[in-house]
Amino acid sequence: MTLSALKTARGMFGLANFDESEELARLLGLGVADVATEVLLQDLQQLFIKELSGACSGMVIDPRFGLVGLTKKNSASGVAFRLTEAVNQTSLLPKFLPQWGVEEVKNNLGVAKLTLPYHPQEDLALDKKKLLNEINDFCSYEKIPLLLDLHITGLGGGKIHPDDLADAQLAAVQELRGSCDLLALDYPGNVLATATLTAELDIPWILVSRQENYEEFKNHLREALENGAQGFLVGRPLWPEIGQLRNKDLTPDKLAIAKLIATTSRDRLIELVRITDEVAEQQPLD
Repeated sequence: MTLSALKTARGMFGLANFDESEELARLLGLGVADVATEVLLQDLQQLFIKELSGACSGMVIDPRFGLVGLTKKNSASGVAFRLTEAVNQTSLLPKFLPQWGVEEVKNNLGVAKLTLPYHPQEDLALDKKKLLNEINDFCSYEKIPLLLDLHITGLGGGKIHPDDLADAQLAAVQELRGSCDLLALDYPGNVLATATLTAELDIPWILVSRQENYEEFKNHLREALENGAQGFLVGRPLWPEIGQLRNKDLTPDKLAIAKLIATTSRDRLIELVRITDEVAEQQPLD
C-alpha cells in the first residue's frame, strides 16, 4: 500500500475516520468494553464502510471492530489502520492495540496511522519522539507509509488553549516532520499560521477534525486547502447527531443511525471531497 492509494483522482486526500470507537461509544452513552457495545461498534463500522467508502478516497478503521467490514469496502477506496489504544491521560505514551501492529497493517494491505498526543515541552516529549521514530523506522522496513495524527495538547495533557496552539504546533511539526509520510494537523487558528505550516513541510499535510461541528470544519478546510493543505481526515463532524437517535428505552436506534449514515453523513463527506478537489483544480499540485 502506498499513499497514492488514499488519494482522489486529483491527487488530494479525502479521508474518512472510522476509528473513533471511544468517541462513538461516548456519543451513544455506552462503555466501549461492554460486549453489547463491541457488537454495536462492529455493526457501525460495517455501515460506515458500506455506505461511505465509495464517497471518499480512503478511510481509517479500528481493526478491533472494522476488519470484518472490509468485505463491504468500495474497491476504489484505500484503507489505513489505527495502531494504538486511546489513553485516559494525553501525557501518557501510546500503546499498540492488542495483537496488532505494523506487520498486521502490512498484511492487510493498509497504511499505518498513529495518533500522538504531544506538546514540545512536556516531560515525555523525548520519549514520544523516540517511539515515533521507532514506529516510522518499522514502517519503512515493512515498506508501508505512516500517517501521523499529531494532536497538540496542553503542557500537562488535556486541551491546549487556542492562543497557544499555533506556536506549539509549529514547534512540534519542526521536530517531527521527518518521522512520517503524511501529517494530520488541527486547524492552527488563522491564515498565517496555516500557511506557515505548509512552508515548514516537505511532506503533505491534511486537516484533521476533533470536536468541531460540520460547518466549522468545512470552513476551516477551505482555508487550510487554500494555504497548502492537501486534504482532510474527518470523523465526528460527519455524524454528531448519532447520540440523539434513541429508542423509547434509550437504546441506540439502529435504523435511524443507518439512515443518518447513508444520507446526511454521506452527503457531508461527498461535499468535503468536492471542495478539496475544486481547490486542487484551482491550485494544481506541483
